[in-house]
Amino acid sequence: MNLIAAANGYIGYHMQSNSRIPRITDEDLDYMHAFPSRRKQKVLQEIMIRTPVSSLVIAGHNHYEKTILKVRKDGFRLIDLQPQEFVLTSVWCRSARSMIGLPRLEVAMLLWVVEEEMTNVTTWRI
Repeated sequence: MNLIAAANGYIGYHMQSNSRIPRITDEDLDYMHAFPSRRKQKVLQEIMIRTPVSSLVIAGHNHYEKTILKVRKDGFRLIDLQPQEFVLTSVWCRSARSMIGLPRLEVAMLLWVVEEEMTNVTTWRI
């Protein structure tokens, strides 16, 4: 995956077929780039100040890919992707309703430590 910059200042991700980032599709990236930046900032700020609903650590080389497939199947959409040399963080969200019918946002953060083959899944309800 390479960062690319266009003349308009837009920074995007170019994924090569031999990329080690599993299952992040062009559709995911398109949604992420279309997601309003102000809303993304608010979501990221909210998860920093809130206590997670759950946190799970899974070992294994393909659990990150399986987790991406599961969160996508559950209706989550990619809103942030932070690739680094040995760690990849992705933030996914979906709209939902609370038990009493009020709107809420569910957020899942996936942290993949490549060399250790560990996936950390943390979820919040906002």
